[in-house]
Amino acid sequence: MKIGSFSASMYPLCFCSRIALLEGENLTLLSQSVTLDLKMMAKYNRHCAKLVVLDMLMIDELRGVDSKPFYIFKDSIGNDDKDIMNNAQMNHDYYLLGYSYQRRFISAFWAGDYDSAEIYCRSMLSLPSAKAPTLQSIYTTFYRGLIGFL
Repeated sequence: MKIGSFSASMYPLCFCSRIALLEGENLTLLSQSVTLDLKMMAKYNRHCAKLVVLDMLMIDELRGVDSKPFYIFKDSIGNDDKDIMNNAQMNHDYYLLGYSYQRRFISAFWAGDYDSAEIYCRSMLSLPSAKAPTLQSIYTTFYRGLIGFL
């Protein structure tokens, strides 16, 4: 297998963890699985690793722990999701930026901060990458609909 093929194969693994998280997978098991995947992703596909770090931050928030997922980058991208967002804005990586906004949106929703959740959702939907439907957009639409009733 060529390195390009291996790098590309990281994306389905990355999306699988995001869908498992959004579908309500056991957070402890998911955290263990994502931690193992993260090491491989950091080696072969840093973009996927950034996406999975954002998922790990959401898992940590929901579990009330801090696994410090940024250790994998050895301070090359910073130490929190604001650094990832700033980097994504500078590089016009709207997909990564939208992924980060979605993480914040769902975290705010589950924390009961519906006003912040709505702000993050609007920020995410204003990005060019939000024009194309994705599997994750189903969950965003669902949670946003719930906010409309609250």
